[in-house]
Amino acid sequence: MKLSVKLPLAFALSLALLFAGGIFGIYKLNQAIAAFEVDVLGHVAAHKKGAEVASNFAVAIQEWKNVLLRGKKPEDLDKYWQNHQKEMTDSIALARELDKLVDDGSPEQAMVTKLIAGLMTAQEGYKQAFDAYKSADMDFAAGDKAARGKDRDAASVLVELQKALAKQESAAADEA
Repeated sequence: MKLSVKLPLAFALSLALLFAGGIFGIYKLNQAIAAFEVDVLGHVAAHKKGAEVASNFAVAIQEWKNVLLRGKKPEDLDKYWQNHQKEMTDSIALARELDKLVDDGSPEQAMVTKLIAGLMTAQEGYKQAFDAYKSADMDFAAGDKAARGKDRDAASVLVELQKALAKQESAAADEA
């Protein structure tokens, strides 16, 4: 074979190999991006949503304390109680959104289910404590005693869930 034929064939072959290598590299890059988007960003979103639930729940508890400490005036009582109810409802709604973000059948899924039940129980407990507070002529000690421990289960599950979500996020990032 002549050099005038070998040289263009060698150039075409090297160009074809370079093109195939580029296509393979783009394919692997797309796979890595998809894994990052699905796995890592999904776990990051779940962890953020868990932090949002915790933040709202903490505000709800603070509003309950405002009810007890500042609820002597009817307008303040209504204001702080409505704020508390709103934050509790928001916490439950955020927990339900978190439920959609965690993997089905995972231990975190069971924790989120338990968290939602705990938040709903706490919400009902606070309603009963509010009635006890009002029936005790706005005595903060009676309201505090009636609410004692109502949010403990939800709070402990939330702490454990946040730890689990943080581990899951870190593991997904390391794997990616």
